Amino acid sequence: MFDEELDRFKRLDLRQIAATLGFVIDKRESSRNSTVMRNGDEKIIISLKPDGHFTYWSPHDDKDHGTVIDLMQRRLGQNIGQVRQCFPPNEASPRASLGKQSTRGPNSRISTCAGCSSPPPLH
Repeated sequence: MFDEELDRFKRLDLRQIAATLGFVIDKRESSRNSTVMRNGDEKIIISLKPDGHFTYWSPHDDKDHGTVIDLMQRRLGQNIGQVRQCFPPNEASPRASLGKQSTRGPNSRISTCAGCSSPPPLH
């Protein structure tokens, strides 16, 4: 079943969303076809697919890949419903702040999305 809202999220510029999660563009490694971003030792590669969806993948973790939804679920530790709350209806960008990054290290999950009513689920 096609979900217009999820399709709209997947078309958001993933580079901007990754930046709110602490990632910075590595201009030296980026190319015309893909953007390399780093957050400490963590590295993701972002590209725009022909269908208009931004996708990412991590060269360090085969399970870490997907769209903006996957990136936020993995980094925020939230389910799809909680991720949806990070995006106001009919807006093209996430809420201003996605929360504060933990000081446990670059691969730490972010505590919660600002404006989301619930914290990430316990693992």
